[in-house]
Amino acid sequence: MSIDELEEHARRQNEVCELDFMTLVLPKKGKRPPKFPRGELLCITPDGSCVRRYSIKRVLAWCKWARAVSEAREAEAEKLGAGNG
Repeated sequence: MSIDELEEHARRQNEVCELDFMTLVLPKKGKRPPKFPRGELLCITPDGSCVRRYSIKRVLAWCKWARAVSEAREAEAEKLGAGNG
């Protein structure tokens, strides 16, 4: 799931359903992205996936942070690429 998809899903849960928490399923070998909020473990499925509950506000804050980091990296890469050309 991309940052945009995650943000859209979180916003929809928050605005339409008026929920404070959202549930995500992480694969067995899945690793959380850097600084992604910790979630409450709800259960582990037979295939080893983890079902966790996350605060929507924290997920939205992480999406904002991750997008800013991504944009800064892209700008830095463009700057470096322009200097080589």
